[in-house]
Amino acid sequence: MIQRYILALTATLIVGCDSKDSDKVEDLSTTSLSQESFIISQFYTNRNNHQPYLQATIEGTVTLEDKDGKLIKLTGADSLKLVTSSGETYQFSNKQYTNLGATPEHCCVISAVLKDPSTAQDNFEVTLSRNESVTSFGTVTLPQLVEFIYPSNDQDLEAITLDSDELTLSWQPQTDSDLKNIELSIQTPEQHRTCPAKIHQRWFKSTQNGEKQHPEDRHYSELNHQLTVDLTKLAECEKPWRVYVAFNYFNGQIGQQILDFTTPL
Repeated sequence: MIQRYILALTATLIVGCDSKDSDKVEDLSTTSLSQESFIISQFYTNRNNHQPYLQATIEGTVTLEDKDGKLIKLTGADSLKLVTSSGETYQFSNKQYTNLGATPEHCCVISAVLKDPSTAQDNFEVTLSRNESVTSFGTVTLPQLVEFIYPSNDQDLEAITLDSDELTLSWQPQTDSDLKNIELSIQTPEQHRTCPAKIHQRWFKSTQNGEKQHPEDRHYSELNHQLTVDLTKLAECEKPWRVYVAFNYFNGQIGQQILDFTTPL
């Protein structure tokens, strides 16, 4: 409740500040980004009617201000975009997006599914455009996500079954520089009996990340760049079964990779 109150108070203070419309700014090159916050996500799952798919999304907020520090609202024909190194563009808007603390009164929010999931590893440039004029605010440094050896494509996802004895995930060692922790969860309904396969386990890469840890948490070095999930006891559990693995990242921005698999009833 206290946290909610603080967020609401912060939003009220921001909304209360004087602002100006971007189309009233004669020279867009005098504007700047005073704040930015992004979450880059990749999803590896078969939860879409038990069909495998790989998806990547980006969500974020930025605050645009003029040379005098006055907040700017995106208006008129002005357009703020994220541009990938391959030229794909994703547009910001003034729509309210409360999950990331943005307000509809000021610039700007983005929530987009990436056209190519592999571009989650791209550099993203923030640009402000008016007609033929483009102002670049430079690239957004997003967390490096691990490059999976397995699963790495739709064929690998299609081959994954929870009826096997184990599921092994593996990744390239040199791609884990921004990794914070890994979280594994095996979930079943347990309506009529307990499930011996049920588990919730976390592996932390560092103890200096500020997140509260528990005695049962383990160190990332134990994994040796692969995670083997024991599925042998799932046969004793009620369906549907669910195996959920989250790779969490931080480098000033937030990153996550979710591997989420279920088996039909």
